[in-house]
This record gives sequence, structure tokens and C-alpha cells, in this order.
Amino acid sequence: TKDQTRDQAKEIALKEAKTGQIIGYDLDYEYGKLVHEIFILDGKLEKEYNIDAQTGTFSHEDIETEHD
Repeated sequence: TKDQTRDQAKEIALKEAKTGQIIGYDLDYEYGKLVHEIFILDGKLEKEYNIDAQTGTFSHEDIETEHD
């Protein structure tokens, strides 16, 4: 299996988010797996999508409301 690239992970996250723009990226380990963390701003919501770096599987979404 070919590892997912950062660009591929961004495409997966944007597809999951449906709207918004990428504002950040990080590569991190979660639960022993390497994941791409993609941060997307959608209006006043900041969404974080975790994409498994090996399989390209979308694994987690966090949504935070922007505080004024």
C-alpha cells in the first residue's frame, strides 16, 4: 500500500468538509498511527480532519467555534 501524500490528504479532508478552506496542516502520531491533521476554516467554524497517512482513511473530525 502506498502512503498517502499531504496533497492527497488535503483532497480527502476537503471532500469530507464539503466547504471551507485549508488553513493548516500537521503530521502527527495518534494512537500509534501516523496521521495527517488538516485544519479547515468554514465560516466561523474551525474543523480538524485526521487522515491515516498509510491508508488514506478519514478517521476523525473535531469542530471548534471561533470565539470573538
